[in-house]
Amino acid sequence: MTSQINLLSDLLRIPSVSTLTEHQPDMASARQFLVNLFKSLGFSTQLLPAPHHPAVFAQLVTNPLAPSVLVYGHYDVQPPGAPSLWHSPPFEPNIRKNRIYARGAADNKGQFLIHVLASQNLAFHPPVNFKFLVIPPSTFLFAASWI
Repeated sequence: MTSQINLLSDLLRIPSVSTLTEHQPDMASARQFLVNLFKSLGFSTQLLPAPHHPAVFAQLVTNPLAPSVLVYGHYDVQPPGAPSLWHSPPFEPNIRKNRIYARGAADNKGQFLIHVLASQNLAFHPPVNFKFLVIPPSTFLFAASWI
């Protein structure tokens, strides 16, 4: 469990705020983090072009004839707002009472990472292919052409 919390914490430390131009390098860092993660798990990866921020597409195809499970998520976060509204810095994950607090922990980095890790840690492996599409909401309209 500790390695999974560390993995999530590393992702949460990336201030990938897509709506603020000063965070464009962080958006690239978040994309690269995901590409590296997927590759380390045996997925093939691809960056799909979009007007503002590329999407990350990853797939683990075990049988081309099997059905696929597609999971959607996004790698950007909303601006954290006033620091006074936070009990701890928004991009420094903090665990309190067995809960992790940071910008993106619930929407959507934490939730999405749970799906990625669950696909690798199932008690049995269903006869399906896993595909993940991770995009910022600004590229959502382009997603239909990729699926």
